[in-house]
Amino acid sequence: MIPQLKLGDWQPIVSPFWEAATSCFIADLDILEIVNAYIQDHINLYDTPFKLVDSYRSYLIQVIKDIDYVISQSQENRPAIEEYKNASIDLTFDRAQPWRYTAPAVQSILINLNVEEFADKEPYQIWNAVKVRLDEAYQFGSLYRIDKYVKVAHVILDMAFDIGWDAKYAKASQIKNIEGLTGNLERAATLRETSLFIARNFYCRGHELAVSQMLLIGFPDISPVISTLNAKDTRRLLLDLTSQEAVNYLLQDQMNETTRNNSCNQIVRGALRVINVNSSA
Repeated sequence: MIPQLKLGDWQPIVSPFWEAATSCFIADLDILEIVNAYIQDHINLYDTPFKLVDSYRSYLIQVIKDIDYVISQSQENRPAIEEYKNASIDLTFDRAQPWRYTAPAVQSILINLNVEEFADKEPYQIWNAVKVRLDEAYQFGSLYRIDKYVKVAHVILDMAFDIGWDAKYAKASQIKNIEGLTGNLERAATLRETSLFIARNFYCRGHELAVSQMLLIGFPDISPVISTLNAKDTRRLLLDLTSQEAVNYLLQDQMNETTRNNSCNQIVRGALRVINVNSSA
């Protein structure tokens, strides 16, 4: 049974209409052949667990399906992209299905597509244009390769469990996050990047409590900094700064402290050398 999830003042969309949306171009594709070509390009199928490959395959299929949906709804003059992003994030959490977290990829692909020009195009013509952008996203990383997908999937699942999927071990992953941020820098970077993306979505939807809780999940090691953000700082953090700038902004005190500690350590080591020289003289 799927639990009823809630995070602050956020609750997931129930049965979004677009799950039953009509197809724009995907019905004319051999989608398995297409995604398997991406998989064969960079995955050693002998060494990679088949369950991971299957999950990643579901992610690639979902990306193409979601692009199809957004273009189809845009042609009907619906504000599709924002509705899609909301539903994509909500379904990812509500069903603990990380392959539904397609919003970063689809958003980056659609930025480079003029959807309006597809109004009079045949399905194969639309797909040809989409395929070019899809390949670019794959090369530049917004369409995840499996190593990045697995990292993001772990983060997404931990978040889903934190907000309701496992009552017995609620908040257990936050403990793991705090203890693992220093030792696993790639996980820390993925956690922060993903939490910022979702926090931006919640902010634009007006879920203020969910924003602060999502930031606390993404930055558990600096909870005092998150707790003291005012409305102006939060808006600047989520709307004006890139993800990298936002991380630097939030961690600036921590980085300054590290710099100070390094300087103190250098002074101490220098003093000890002087002491040792004087003692031997």
